[in-house]
Amino acid sequence: MINLEKKSKEIHQGIFYELNEIEEAKKDAKEQIEKLLQKNGVEVSDLDPKLWEGSVNWEEHLIKLNEVRQITDFIEKMKEAITNIQELRNQVEVVSN
Repeated sequence: MINLEKKSKEIHQGIFYELNEIEEAKKDAKEQIEKLLQKNGVEVSDLDPKLWEGSVNWEEHLIKLNEVRQITDFIEKMKEAITNIQELRNQVEVVSN
């Protein structure tokens, strides 16, 4: 016979672990994005707001994500957008010199 109390506890521990993992991923993502913005001299206003899919800002969008994969995908989108802006700036700088 299955010990339902034990099984319930295992399920709750799994959910708690997953929630902790998601919150840790959000924290890491926020730090990564802030560093990318700063390192590349990109302002949030330089980015296309479509990146945060209808949220007021990227931070609010990040808070709404509820899967580690979504968070990872968002970091990649932001990284690509920030890098593209920096590359465009470099091209303009080369052309104007």
